[in-house]
Amino acid sequence: MEGITGHVFRRVHATCFPGIDRYYTPFLTANQNHCFRAREKKDLAPENNKGIRLVPQTAANRAEDFVWAVRYLEDLGYDEINLNLGCPSPTVLRQHRGAAMLLNPEALDRFFDDTFRLLGPDAGAVRISVKTRSGFSSSDEFPRLSEILNRYPFSEVIIHPRTAEERYEGKADRELYRRAAEMIHHPLTYNGDIEEKKDVDEILSKVPGTNSVMIGRGLLKNPTLVRELAGGAALEKNELKDYHDRLLDAYYEDFRQERTVLFHMKELWHYFGMNFEAGEESSRLLREILKADRIADYRAAVNRLFREAGFSRGRQ
Repeated sequence: MEGITGHVFRRVHATCFPGIDRYYTPFLTANQNHCFRAREKKDLAPENNKGIRLVPQTAANRAEDFVWAVRYLEDLGYDEINLNLGCPSPTVLRQHRGAAMLLNPEALDRFFDDTFRLLGPDAGAVRISVKTRSGFSSSDEFPRLSEILNRYPFSEVIIHPRTAEERYEGKADRELYRRAAEMIHHPLTYNGDIEEKKDVDEILSKVPGTNSVMIGRGLLKNPTLVRELAGGAALEKNELKDYHDRLLDAYYEDFRQERTVLFHMKELWHYFGMNFEAGEESSRLLREILKADRIADYRAAVNRLFREAGFSRGRQ
């Protein structure tokens, strides 16, 4: 997720809560300049991702730009590249990337045809996976999309069963995922609204052939979610506090600027805060955290929240 799940987050999360098979980068823009930004290069650097399996995710609207990105990332040692056809951000759509690629199936087909032609005989040297929505405006678009996807040698198709126009509203349509799975001939991964074990159980009961699940916001809210999916214990208050403190220290070591560190930590509190019991006291303490403009004040507000607010998961 842009601005949140960068290399600092990934390293700390993997240290505190091991068990995730693959992490994905926030998507990288493959543009006509054939040069990633300094921030993107830092996020991709192998030395910043030691001990985890990382899949770079890209957004592109021209085959030659995407193929450049594939070769660049392959040279860094990555053996899988994911193409994002699902991002519904207005900024991304205006650039005709992400879910905007779903608007014109014929152009998308040409994009894939050109991509694998340019990759040439060694196209299989690096795996190409795709993350997609069920359509841009309607899930009725998916049968045509599935025909296109089935035509090319993708290693995996990740389906988020909402349309781009739905963005993140309502609930992901798991029945739609079941129907979509019947049309796709590639290994399948489910993405969307996974917050607890029963969500995965429902998905696997509907589509037993699901290869894996991709978790986004659910893992930000509950960093032990993968442990719980495997039958382990729920998140405890002291675990969240330790995780928070490690993240804060790691961000400061990386950025060395209070304002930047606080920006990243406050983004996470939109999710961390959901683990505390609802009520005026918790709301007041959370507001203090979000208002802090110095790390010392921020730490003090966080300590007060953990000390005084009720916790709604695991043990106190």
